[in-house]
Amino acid sequence: MNNLAAVYEALGHHQKALELYERSLHILRNALGPEHPSVATTMNNLAAVYEALGHYQKALELYEHSLHISRNALGPEHLSVATTMNNLAAVYEASGHYQKALELYEHAHHIVSRSLGYAHPDVARILNNLAGIYIKIGRTDEARTNYQKALTIMETVFGKKNKYSKIVRESLSDLEHKSNRQAEQGASADAKKMRR
Repeated sequence: MNNLAAVYEALGHHQKALELYERSLHILRNALGPEHPSVATTMNNLAAVYEALGHYQKALELYEHSLHISRNALGPEHLSVATTMNNLAAVYEASGHYQKALELYEHAHHIVSRSLGYAHPDVARILNNLAGIYIKIGRTDEARTNYQKALTIMETVFGKKNKYSKIVRESLSDLEHKSNRQAEQGASADAKKMRR
């Protein structure tokens, strides 16, 4: 049922996906118990649909509960824990809670890089997410560094023409253009000050 819900979600049929995930969650809780990792996975999937619909509070509640179950059932350093942390961070980011998002992304990065090695695409995805947060909190040098690391990993794993490599390259390019414009504006303001 989860797989069918995922198909509906991918097709943008969020209401049908919600119904199927809810039914699946009910069945799994009854069959496996409320603290089973499969329950956490289904909650994570259900939260993603609520997130896509912009229902951030409901998504946060489900992600938090999923995280709690995953930590207890699988241990605090399990990849499923990192996945849920990354997803939870995205909701905090979307709702403007950048510091909380940063903490979760950093923790997820730690788990994933230790578990999968530094040159894994999942590490690159989290580095890309970290870069986005760094931009939002004004830490552009750290954003640039994270984009560069993510790009190196993506290009090494997938090649330069891969869509993920292109996304990171475009994000890095946008950051560079923005930084250059700000530098030019700063130089122009300094020049005006000197004339006065």
